[in-house]
Amino acid sequence: MNSNHLTFEQSNRFKGLLILLIVFGHISQLLEQYGSLHATLYSFHVVSFLLLPFLFNKDILNYKNIKKNIKRIYVPYTVFFLLSFLIYSILEQQFNPQSAIIGWFIGSSALLKIDTGLRVFWFFPAFMFTLILIMLFNTLAENKKKIFFLLMFLGHILIPLIPKVYLFYFPLSSYIAIYLFVIGIIVQYIYKNFNYTNYPTWLYTILFIVLLFLAYGSNFSLASAIFPN
Repeated sequence: MNSNHLTFEQSNRFKGLLILLIVFGHISQLLEQYGSLHATLYSFHVVSFLLLPFLFNKDILNYKNIKKNIKRIYVPYTVFFLLSFLIYSILEQQFNPQSAIIGWFIGSSALLKIDTGLRVFWFFPAFMFTLILIMLFNTLAENKKKIFFLLMFLGHILIPLIPKVYLFYFPLSSYIAIYLFVIGIIVQYIYKNFNYTNYPTWLYTILFIVLLFLAYGSNFSLASAIFPN
């Protein structure tokens, strides 16, 4: 199994399990009867998708790849945003396109909630910015990668110290991508430097989930202070 990066097919196994966890995390009966389990699932299931590109994305930062990811991420994001904005504006009898444009660009859960009634769209800009950071990192020479990693590590340390109300105004929900970058590179390093060929991919999928639970469980105050709820 092990190579420098996961193949697209291998990454689908991780995605499949994460999608199942997202489905379970949105079952109302689970919330009512098993509140702690629901909170645990909610604490990492969506964020996990932001770490997967570190395992299989080999793209460099150029116009072609930026355009590809805009079509793949920002076109559906914009379509769903506009539909939600129009429906919410009709239902609430309000129409503020200037606020909507700012919310769409910033992409934070708090601003999106104001204009669409939904928080979930924060994932799209955060995912886009995560890919930009990865592509930039892939483009850099080895000595510059170390400097870039140190800058991201500094961001990883400082972001939890910033009040959440200010984080909500970071463009493209970039604070989430910056915070996760260090963890993503560590996950990538572990994957590259250990031999997994003797074990099935699903075993490492489960290990991946367990590690995320330990890192981003509801008792991990830094993560709970940063990620949308």
